Amino acid sequence: MSRRPAPLPGAAILLALLLNVVACVSVRFVGDYDVEIDKGISNVLQQFQSIFTRMERTAGTDGALYRNYVKEYDEIRTELRVLLARAAAHVKNDLTVQQIDLLLDSLTKLEDLHRLGPIPIEQQAVLRRGIETSCTAILKLELAKKRGDSGS
Repeated sequence: MSRRPAPLPGAAILLALLLNVVACVSVRFVGDYDVEIDKGISNVLQQFQSIFTRMERTAGTDGALYRNYVKEYDEIRTELRVLLARAAAHVKNDLTVQQIDLLLDSLTKLEDLHRLGPIPIEQQAVLRRGIETSCTAILKLELAKKRGDSGS
């Protein structure tokens, strides 16, 4: 007949405490919410919408030419670069950095297309939806961080 070792009196209490501590630990897989990125991307989306609205209104006129939009493209690029640097400064913020970088790439492609001549209205709708989708994805991620939904 084999004897079982007597249970340690505090083992159950120690196990309960250990499980309680583990249950309270929060692991974050993404960086913290940044109100400046939230506001900045909202502002960038507004600037893009302004460009698309002007392009629609000036379609078929000299007002639709690239030279009339250079200032707006430069302002958006500057804002996105600032937001990119800010996002990169946060720990575990690679997804936000990637999304802003992709938005910068979309801006460059839009501007390159516009340099070739006025963008037809049919193409504007597709381009607008792409920009909206990119901005919305960044905003959703930031808002999820604010709520604590992302990876915690």
